[in-house]
Amino acid sequence: MGNSVSGLPYDETNQVEGYSSSWKMSNGAKKSEQKEPVCIFQFDKAALKDKLPLALRHFQKIRTVKHPDVLSCVESVDLEAALVLVTEPCIPLTNWLTERESTLSAKDSANLEQEILWGIRCILGALHFMHTTCSLAHGYLDLNAIFVTANGDWKLGNFDLACNIKVPDDESYFKRYNSVLMKPFTSPERSNLGYGEVPFHKAFGVIDMYSLGQCINAIFNRLRLPVPAQMDKYLTRMLSAEFLRRPSAKQLINCPLFNSDYIKLMSDMVGVAMNTPAETLVILESVQSTHQEIPAFLCVQKVLPTISAVLQICIRDFQLRDSRETCRNTIHVALTLLSTLVEESKIDEESFAKTCLPQVLQVRDYVCMCVCASYQASPGLILSPLHPILSALPCHITII
Repeated sequence: MGNSVSGLPYDETNQVEGYSSSWKMSNGAKKSEQKEPVCIFQFDKAALKDKLPLALRHFQKIRTVKHPDVLSCVESVDLEAALVLVTEPCIPLTNWLTERESTLSAKDSANLEQEILWGIRCILGALHFMHTTCSLAHGYLDLNAIFVTANGDWKLGNFDLACNIKVPDDESYFKRYNSVLMKPFTSPERSNLGYGEVPFHKAFGVIDMYSLGQCINAIFNRLRLPVPAQMDKYLTRMLSAEFLRRPSAKQLINCPLFNSDYIKLMSDMVGVAMNTPAETLVILESVQSTHQEIPAFLCVQKVLPTISAVLQICIRDFQLRDSRETCRNTIHVALTLLSTLVEESKIDEESFAKTCLPQVLQVRDYVCMCVCASYQASPGLILSPLHPILSALPCHITII
């Protein structure tokens, strides 16, 4: 049993080692039958009194800055002795890099480069949202501000310096704590702020683009990988001493480097639950045609939950007569893809049973439709190797 988190329905299990921050980071689980995993961040007010303003800024912003590429805060409490934040489960990017260093082989380099580029694309999405929609500079971007979730997404956190530099109170706050971000991540113009007007009022996002450029260098150097040639010109601009020459997050998102099939696929799967049935069908067909290029861990952590979500949507929409044909086609493609990944050992029995089995059974029992005409000739495709209960799936179910 773990330690209970005061005031919140979560148990703390083990502390995350290697995370460099004034916040203590631990793994945890919700006090429920499912015991959903979480991460728990705790700040000791008495021991770190001088850093309390920074912690309070982070405590406020992480609860209000909501975006798919920002670390999601699910619970929070301001106690007399501590600040406590509960977030989606993740690991620090620094720990992720350590794991990748220990398992890296030559054949993994291409896949790893795509993983990194997708991660950078995620952080660019978060920065674009902050700079434009929220009118906020992050201001504290280094490797410790980035977290990696189990499905390969990178999330932005550590909002200790997040502020709108055009607002007098925020400008004063930023100047006071500007130096907490260490070199080499601090852009040159920040080292001479002193007093007077902040020189980058009109484009305050440029300070984050410099920091991200240094993060990119640090990531590729750490893994002893060359920076992709297409990124060199952008990286040069990101690290320019002339801050107005640096590209915006939006400009970088639109560069060809982030237009690969892998990144398109990852991006499509992020918002699959918000797509129309027709759009979802296109995405699944795209995954089916490129599944051999998708690493096994992403099949488990990204594709499998997507299939589960798609089946759930089809179960819901099948009640609408106008949607039934699209639902039939979507279920056909989803289960064919699922079968393919099972046969190629990219999805294991435990992951399937936990993530997707309930939806497959609902398709059989609730929707009562034809699972796939080909199953009549190839019963093995019904996924019976995965779970004994699926051996009861009929090879053909009459369409209502």
